[in-house]
Amino acid sequence: MPVSEAFAGSEAVSTTEHSMTTDTAGPDVETSDGAFQPFLDLTDMIAGDQLQIRCYEKATSGGTQRLVEEWTRFGAQSPKVLVLPTLMLMHGWDWTLDALAGTITVTWSIRKVATPTEAFTGSEAVAATEHSMVTDTAGPDVETSDGVFQPFLDVVDMIAGDQLQIRVYEKIQAADTQAVVYEQILTGAQSKPIWTCPALTLLHGWDMTIKALAGTISVEWSIRKVG
Repeated sequence: MPVSEAFAGSEAVSTTEHSMTTDTAGPDVETSDGAFQPFLDLTDMIAGDQLQIRCYEKATSGGTQRLVEEWTRFGAQSPKVLVLPTLMLMHGWDWTLDALAGTITVTWSIRKVATPTEAFTGSEAVAATEHSMVTDTAGPDVETSDGVFQPFLDVVDMIAGDQLQIRVYEKIQAADTQAVVYEQILTGAQSKPIWTCPALTLLHGWDMTIKALAGTISVEWSIRKVG
């Protein structure tokens, strides 16, 4: 799988949020598809500095760009280079920098390792019935297509008192029984309203499901695939 450098730059970052894709004030809306991983040189950071790094994306092509992940680094860094997780980004994304304290010169490289496709997408007002994001019906179901999959969910609809259960099912071997291999429960309004998790290699009989443990929650989703 070839690796390319999709975006690179250097900036003295201050209080204006700065896009690492356009090298201007951000966030911007990048629509190229890829599995992207940023490398940041933070050698310039000293005591008292605070650097905020953000990733934005749209869950679906017709959705709204929202915050996916956020990291904050404080003071002098060791190690000096920060490597962030690989994310499958498609619809309207950006990585940004913002100095919450100090002026910090950051050099970056955003590497692209693959081009994902959108395997499954949908929208549902989720209640107490577990719902498959693969078949868009009650679940879990048994999907046998092979690949590396990463879900993105727009959960901006969540409010105080809501609880959303997200599950991934899979068979360990082809003859085994399908079981839960990943689970997360989101509670209340989300500060990062686009939810994702690490990419998973799925093979034998899998599904990704959502269920409202409290409330009724409108969710949009996209399951991206590499391989």
